[in-house]
Amino acid sequence: ACDKGGCDTAEEAADLREYGQGLGVDVEDDADISWIVQEAFNAPLPASWSEHIDDEGRLYFFREASGESSWEHPMDAVYRELVDIVKEVRRGDVRSDESDRARLVHGHLRQVHQRALDALEGWSGPYSSSEGEYYYNAALKVSVWE
Repeated sequence: ACDKGGCDTAEEAADLREYGQGLGVDVEDDADISWIVQEAFNAPLPASWSEHIDDEGRLYFFREASGESSWEHPMDAVYRELVDIVKEVRRGDVRSDESDRARLVHGHLRQVHQRALDALEGWSGPYSSSEGEYYYNAALKVSVWE
């Protein structure tokens, strides 16, 4: 496993480097933001998402609630946006005043929060059943037990 102290094996380090490149981070050149790569690499899956391996041994993610599948971790886009914000600040595209940086980060967090709220639209629950609590989406006509 890879954490702030590094990776256990050379293979894990190579995986982390490749993953970082997908987020727009070169772990050697961008050492100051490698923590973002670590956080993203170890990020838990959002509720109703699960991790699977296809017949060819490739990792993919599946969202039970919508039937959506993706080769990319569902949180990667959020981390990619965070990398872009940090790089903007670093380049000086954003004034380096601390309050301006804070506003930029808070603005990003508000956008992510709004996207999460939008994704919850149509869901209701929890409801009780003999199988446990579940949530229901009327638009998708899907129930999910979590």
